[in-house]
Amino acid sequence: GIEFRGLRRVPQDTMRAALHSKVGDILDQESLRQDFQALWNSKRFDDIQVKTETDARGGLVVVFIVKEIQIR
Repeated sequence: GIEFRGLRRVPQDTMRAALHSKVGDILDQESLRQDFQALWNSKRFDDIQVKTETDARGGLVVVFIVKEIQIR
């Protein structure tokens, strides 16, 4: 799976569509790097962290923890 934490203004599905990786893909460092870069290049975030967790069924979940840029 792919999850976002910290999103307030943008739906998770919208951000998932911007990623190279899709649910069910084999996870590798290059794909994660491309996904991070795509999110960073969107200029929506001040900070992005990436971690992995295991879901209830034993599957891997990539979690993007983001801090949205404050609109003043």
